Amino acid sequence: MLATIPAVVIAAATFLGAAQGCSVVSGVKVTYYGAPDNDPPGDATAYDCGGRNYHAGGVGTYANPLTFATAPGEYNECEIVYLPYMKKYVRMEDYCEACYEDYESGIKHIDIWTGSSTSGGDAQIQCEDDLTPDNVQSVIRSPATTLAVNTAALWDGTTCHTEDVYPTYKVSSSERLRILISSLNTRRFYTHLEAILHHRCDYNLNLNLNLNCGHIDSHLPDWLLLVGALRRLLLQDI
Repeated sequence: MLATIPAVVIAAATFLGAAQGCSVVSGVKVTYYGAPDNDPPGDATAYDCGGRNYHAGGVGTYANPLTFATAPGEYNECEIVYLPYMKKYVRMEDYCEACYEDYESGIKHIDIWTGSSTSGGDAQIQCEDDLTPDNVQSVIRSPATTLAVNTAALWDGTTCHTEDVYPTYKVSSSERLRILISSLNTRRFYTHLEAILHHRCDYNLNLNLNLNCGHIDSHLPDWLLLVGALRRLLLQDI
């Protein structure tokens, strides 16, 4: 059985991503802005992130995140987070005065770029209002890099795509599993994987991990998911 450990470890390690220390920020007010209501009007941003030379942009992938604005100190400059409401990665590239006022009052607020460097006028502003959710949302910080993504434009210059927001979306079980594995320290991961290989059903699952990375509601079911999925993987090679 021990001879199978390297192959299994390599297979399981493919799940490891960039979600070290990932966490979920809940209760976030989400609004939208664009060229017509930017200050000054246009696509200029406060910070130069990813070589964009102080211009807003992006499609929502981890490699090409969509711009968002917020209050200084609420997120790190150029920090990439994941917003399940849009199934997009977004990057903190701009300052938002309304977000700052809310932040001073204890309200978490981010403002998402709707796209296009050319002003869409009142129609785009109406689109921003239509995209804005009635309820607060969750934001995943330090997310895994492979979460589900929709790269469609929110505003394409003429049309508002309200069909490309997902008010009820939650990260899937498989993605939650990937986040769980990616949050493990490598040495500890090998230790717990070896324990599973030896079928230590009574070994301690109290690992003091942050399991809130992807709308995880409780500890035990997700650990059972992790153990079950790994055991199914391992039993193929044992």
